[in-house]
Amino acid sequence: MIKILNELIDKNLNFMCKSKSGEIKYNNFIDLKGRKLVQPMLISTRGKGQWLAGEMKDKGLIKAHGEVCIVSELGYDIFQKGGWLKHLESQKTLFQKQMELQAKEEAKEKLITDKLEIDYKLSKWQIKTFWWIFGFGLFGGIYGAIDLITTLSKPTDSQQEQITKEQMESELSKLRTLILDQKNPDSLNKPKPTKTP
Repeated sequence: MIKILNELIDKNLNFMCKSKSGEIKYNNFIDLKGRKLVQPMLISTRGKGQWLAGEMKDKGLIKAHGEVCIVSELGYDIFQKGGWLKHLESQKTLFQKQMELQAKEEAKEKLITDKLEIDYKLSKWQIKTFWWIFGFGLFGGIYGAIDLITTLSKPTDSQQEQITKEQMESELSKLRTLILDQKNPDSLNKPKPTKTP
């Protein structure tokens, strides 16, 4: 029934806009086949033309002055953009786009809410563990500073104890010569005693 009503509105809006004056009596409305709507409707005691005029007026497509119906600015704009059926289709696609945008916004809000929940839990954990980590870090920092200060204050003592490369080589050569010069009696290489008669 709604589909037929929309087709009737489209047909009669086109019929009115193509007429010279842009106005028509509701008795002269036409059906889908191009005939006059004169039979009474089954659901109403009014005639089909009067009922159709009421529907078009409710949608803002016409202005009714008694029996005369005049196309409104909205009706004429819809006619220029392709008619009532095309207008309904564009409204449907616009509604679908709005629903998609609304779904995206809801998904975005859900993500933001989830992120805030995670941030809240993380901040509670950080509050509980902050002082422990801070204490360990402070202890390590103080220990490192003391170690650095003691290392920097002893460089003169350690430099005096270091032996130069030349001194080391001379000491090594002395040790080698001592080791080579040392005679060690070996049990296997003992000279044989000579026999005396």
